[in-house]
Amino acid sequence: MLITESTVNVTITYRTVRTGKWLSLYDHVTWSNASDVDIDHVVALSEAWKSGAHAWSSARRLAFANDIGVSWALRAVTDNVNMSKGDRDPSSWIPPYRAAVCIYLVGWVAVKLRWALSVDSAEKSSITSSWRSAGCGNRANPPTVDVRIAP
Repeated sequence: MLITESTVNVTITYRTVRTGKWLSLYDHVTWSNASDVDIDHVVALSEAWKSGAHAWSSARRLAFANDIGVSWALRAVTDNVNMSKGDRDPSSWIPPYRAAVCIYLVGWVAVKLRWALSVDSAEKSSITSSWRSAGCGNRANPPTVDVRIAP
C-alpha cells in the first residue's frame, strides 16, 4: 500500500519503505516519512468480525485483511488519526477533514457490500445523517465506487 499510494517513487532500504509522498485523506496532511503513515482498514478488522467475519474461514479473513483488489478498502493515513479512529464505525468516528467525509462513507459502505458484512442500525443512521450533513448528495459529482464482490 505504501508503494501504491505514494505520489512519488518510494525509497526502500532493507526491504522496508522509508520515504515517499502520501496525502492522508482523513486529515489532508502530506507525509514523506513512511513512519508517519499507517495503513488503515476502512472497516477495521474487529468491526468486520462483529459484522460477520467471525463465520469466515481463516483464508477469507486473511483476504479481507489484505484486500488490495480495490483502491478504497485500505488507505495510507496519518498514524495519529488512524489511532484516533481505532476500530470505531461511522456512528462514533468521522474524519476530521470535512471534505473527506463523503469519500470515507462511500468507502465504508462499499467495503461492507464487497464483503457482505452487516450494518447495524446505529451505523446506518449515522451514515445517513453524516451523508446529509456533509452535503454529499448535493455535490455536482458525489463520490462513487464500482463495488466488486470479494472473491
